[in-house]
Amino acid sequence: MNTHFQSQVFEPSENFKVNIFLKKRTQNDQQGQLYLRCTLGKERIERSLGIILKISEWNPIEQNIFNQDALNFEIKKAKEKFIADFKEACFVCQQTIGNVTDLRTISSMINGKLKLPETIMDIFNDEIQKMKQNKTNEFSKANIQKHEVCQHHLSDFLLIVYHKMDISLRMINKKFIMDFIDFVKAEKKCSHNTTIKHVQIFKKMYKIAFDNRWVEANAFAGIKLGLKRVTRHILSQEEIDRIAEKKLQSQRIELARDYFIFSCYTGLAYIDLMELRRKNLRENFGRTWINIERVKTNVTATIPILAPAKMILEKYYPNWKNADPETRIFHTLSNQKLNSYLKEVADVCGIDKQISFHIARHTFATTVTLANNIPIETVSKMLGHSRISMTQHYAKVIDQKVARDMQQLGQLLDDQYFR
Repeated sequence: MNTHFQSQVFEPSENFKVNIFLKKRTQNDQQGQLYLRCTLGKERIERSLGIILKISEWNPIEQNIFNQDALNFEIKKAKEKFIADFKEACFVCQQTIGNVTDLRTISSMINGKLKLPETIMDIFNDEIQKMKQNKTNEFSKANIQKHEVCQHHLSDFLLIVYHKMDISLRMINKKFIMDFIDFVKAEKKCSHNTTIKHVQIFKKMYKIAFDNRWVEANAFAGIKLGLKRVTRHILSQEEIDRIAEKKLQSQRIELARDYFIFSCYTGLAYIDLMELRRKNLRENFGRTWINIERVKTNVTATIPILAPAKMILEKYYPNWKNADPETRIFHTLSNQKLNSYLKEVADVCGIDKQISFHIARHTFATTVTLANNIPIETVSKMLGHSRISMTQHYAKVIDQKVARDMQQLGQLLDDQYFR
């Protein structure tokens, strides 16, 4: 190994051990090959020393060869070199990757197979791979997909604007970032907020390089990535009823409508509705409940199935109680087709709003629950929000609740002052 960290000293933990042992191919073999075995905690790696011996020639206690001083000297040198390389690799990994307990990574560093990231795509590829391999389910499929979409947009930007497949980290500057923002808005037709969310992921990837000093200056310094406040569309109870009661001629449109109404009364996001299985439905307190871990946040949502949703459940799966626990409740329908069909539903129902499936979730939070005096803490639990602050913005858009709450007081004052 030869890196700029070579002069540094790093001592691995006391769980680090290096031994030499004779490895036989089969139990009955009378000879074997010498291997160096390194263990760190519960992990271990082995590498051959290329020396073949008879079993009778090997001293397993002293870990040397009987009466072979020259070979023993070579074995000792190989062991000392490996330990020195290992310590150096540990230090490099700690400074660059932040994980010195992964023996495979350290071994790759020793063998020269692991290179420090030099381009932005190197970092994207490394981080997305780590997210996919994460064993604690810290990263949801939706979160990983967002990173992949951002990487795809960045790749297209590089190809179309810079005519490159990748770019050095040192080439990224403020102009590059602002050009990428313009590209995502203009070429990818993304809204301001969607664009900013992509750039925030890009910034997170670049920050890894900056924090590890792979770049000297922070190209994102001084660039503000603020989101704009948007008006969240919701449906009134009258509009929900109009959609639910409308006789529709097309079966595909009726299916989209029913999925939408089911979400209006359960608050399930599209991906959670598609992932809903028999095992997520439970009987408790005299009612059927949905108990599901949200795909987006991995937070459990607990939701009672109200009468309108129960009717749709029975319509499409009347025998659901006897189904296998892993059986999906609803047939898969792509989000794109679902939103396209919902536009037709809005047209035939005479609703002049841009309806998408996600509006059903907003409608559940506002019209169906908060507007009917369900405490915001309860709504937050049913929505599967990880923080109640995520739910609080819904409370700001319920003008109809304000009007209804003030109606009685208004009538009282009207009678008092205008009688």
